Amino acid sequence: MHSRGRGSIQFLAVDASSLRVLVIGGGRAGAGRALRLAERGAKVVVISLDFSEDLVDAWRRGSLQLVKADANDTLVDALMEWANLIVVAVPEAGLAESLARKAESLGKLVSVATTGVRGNTVMPFQGYSQELHYAVTSLGVSGLAARRALELIQERVASDPEVRCLLRVHGELKRRLIKRVEDHKSRMKVHEALWIDEEFRRLCMEGREEEALARALKLAEEHTGVQLS
Repeated sequence: MHSRGRGSIQFLAVDASSLRVLVIGGGRAGAGRALRLAERGAKVVVISLDFSEDLVDAWRRGSLQLVKADANDTLVDALMEWANLIVVAVPEAGLAESLARKAESLGKLVSVATTGVRGNTVMPFQGYSQELHYAVTSLGVSGLAARRALELIQERVASDPEVRCLLRVHGELKRRLIKRVEDHKSRMKVHEALWIDEEFRRLCMEGREEEALARALKLAEEHTGVQLS
């Protein structure tokens, strides 16, 4: 659990609406993750002897289920089998370690919310701007540093003309390529050529989107031989 190096981490995006989630612990940390996942459509069950007011309110709205039981109750084993993702949010490090190891032995995604114990899944700070979704984590070193880094990304993205241009222009080019060029390798060559093309990048940095699109289409047509304009 503690031996994973940073180099072994591979971040993936998961559609939460497809998840069955067990949260072990009904305090603030468990509540935060349970509510975030429930808001995104996950089926969430929280097991604890006590529940935060936020969790009780969510239960009353029908957003999630609450099960009053001890973390060592045999019911936990059955719920672990049911869940895809298990969030361990108990304050005792030894118990958190034991629960996380058990969940991992079952081949589950495991996120540990309350101690220095590492699971195999990270729930980062997340942000959205335009059509971009981004996430930041320090892997438990400092949540404050990760939160500030996210703020800096949001501030930069919101004011960057190149990002806006790439979203709109490359997005439009990609739609046309998918529609008219069947070969995936040919499409990938266009994306790579566009990324290193100095003229296209300069036009985007200057926010000249119409000219950037014209340049992108020209490059694409040269590489594929397909009329995209």
